[in-house]
Amino acid sequence: PDAHAVEGHVTLDLPSGNKFTIDTDSFTITGWSLDGRAVSSPDEIRKMIRRRPGPHVLELDYRKEFSDTPGGNLLDSSSVMLLSGWYPVIPTDSRYQLTVTPPRGLTPVSETESVLITEDGLEKTVSFDFPHPTRGITLVAGPYHVREEKFRGITLRALFFAEDDKLSLAYLDQAKDYI
Repeated sequence: PDAHAVEGHVTLDLPSGNKFTIDTDSFTITGWSLDGRAVSSPDEIRKMIRRRPGPHVLELDYRKEFSDTPGGNLLDSSSVMLLSGWYPVIPTDSRYQLTVTPPRGLTPVSETESVLITEDGLEKTVSFDFPHPTRGITLVAGPYHVREEKFRGITLRALFFAEDDKLSLAYLDQAKDYI
């Protein structure tokens, strides 16, 4: 966040016969590959897909710079709010898996059915899995206090800022009433 930029890696499973379209106009693409073979451009990818319909695995590395102008996205050292345009988009409903290495002190949140958190002492990595087709995902992160409880085999999590942390127990109790 200090650099006001996001760097990412995207892996797309393209089913057989898929017409390849991806919006990368506002991104710096630092690498493309199709089925493990480096390629130079979306045009080359389209040609390869026409020659051999698939299925294929497309991977790309990207960087997205954010300006300080007001708007939907916020990226700084104390918080992250990425609502749209922060990753290359394909114009169809897709399933998403997102892995984030947040700056120290920030807890990320995204659409998910399951969260996997791993720590190696220096870095925390958070993986989100949202297996339901949707047009896009968001990512927010902040200095949240996290309370977690198991209830009927389900992990419930409540994330609040320190000044509101006393509300988390009531929210967890309310969540249990809906299960």
